[in-house]
Parts: sequence; C-alpha cells; structure tokens
Amino acid sequence: MTVRLTARAAESAGEPERVERVERPPFRPLTIRTSYDAVACAAQFLRWLGFIGVRGLVPRPATGIDLRGPTVLGLVNATTLPARSREIETLWLHATLESASAIAFALAGFDRGSRHQADDLGLPLFVLDLTGRPQPVNEPAEALLRRGASDADA
Repeated sequence: MTVRLTARAAESAGEPERVERVERPPFRPLTIRTSYDAVACAAQFLRWLGFIGVRGLVPRPATGIDLRGPTVLGLVNATTLPARSREIETLWLHATLESASAIAFALAGFDRGSRHQADDLGLPLFVLDLTGRPQPVNEPAEALLRRGASDADA
C-alpha cells in the first residue's frame, strides 16, 4: 500500500512532506498511426497519470496546444522532425498564463535547444514510440512518472 500525504496533511501531522510512488494499473498504450492517434495516446497517458478532464484538441489550434485539461496543457509534436525550443517556450507561456502544468510529447524527440530549455523550466518531455508507450526524456518527466499528477496538478 502506498502512503501519500499532501503538504497540508503532513504539516498538520507534524511530519515533513513526503510523496511516495503512486501505484497505478499498467498503462494501456494506443498504437500510433496518425497524428490524431498521437494526440489521443498522449491524452490517455495524462489521464493515466491522474490529470482529470484532459481532452485532445482537433484540429490543432494555431497556438500549437494539442491537449487541454483544467490543470494541464500539452503539446504533441507528431511530425518527423524533433520538437524545437520555440514550441516548448510557447507551451510554457500558455501554461503559465493559465496556471497549468505544461507537458510535451514528440514522436521524433526534441532538439538540443528544446531539451535544455525544458530542463531549465522544469517542463516534462516524453517521446512517443509508434506502439504508444511514452518514454521520459528528462528528469521532470521521470519525476512526473514516479509521482503521477499531484493534488495540485489534478
């Protein structure tokens, strides 16, 4: 059994905040054949992590934000080119304005600039393979995968 104390509960119990690994059923991947599949897979993954109300936006809006939930915004780069730092910056700015978490997914990965920028911003990056299994690219993504959507995120 996993114990999970929020900051408020830990403080009232006189204990330091601790959030341990969240147990979830295995993620059920969605095979990716089209860009719509990639968006659907990323939305399913975010819901699996514990984000509520996540939906894919089709067709893709001019902002480039493909996923939206009450507390999360997501970018899904389903092209054959790595995601660029401008896409990461745009996602981060929109998420900041909406007080939401920002998470990026890409089929072809991320260029060096986007990875450095995401690391500086603490923005999780995931690579999607064609079997629909998101893989963490940076430490913020690994941390999100371990803890799931926190009480503040969900």
